[in-house]
Amino acid sequence: MVKATKKIVKMGNSLGITIPAAFLHKLNLLQGTSVDLELLEGKILITRSLPDEPALPLSESAVLDLLEKRTS
Repeated sequence: MVKATKKIVKMGNSLGITIPAAFLHKLNLLQGTSVDLELLEGKILITRSLPDEPALPLSESAVLDLLEKRTS
């Protein structure tokens, strides 16, 4: 287990913590990476957000329209 102790600091009008570079590197997290925060049994769990999956067209005509737009 990798562990670090951090202090809560003022960041603009908010409070926050910084994530140590070793953690970021190990998890391949970069500036701008979306993460989800959960409260779980008195702890804060931070996980990488799953990418939004594109919505699929619901009708055959919508699929054909999409294919036509991509091939023209």
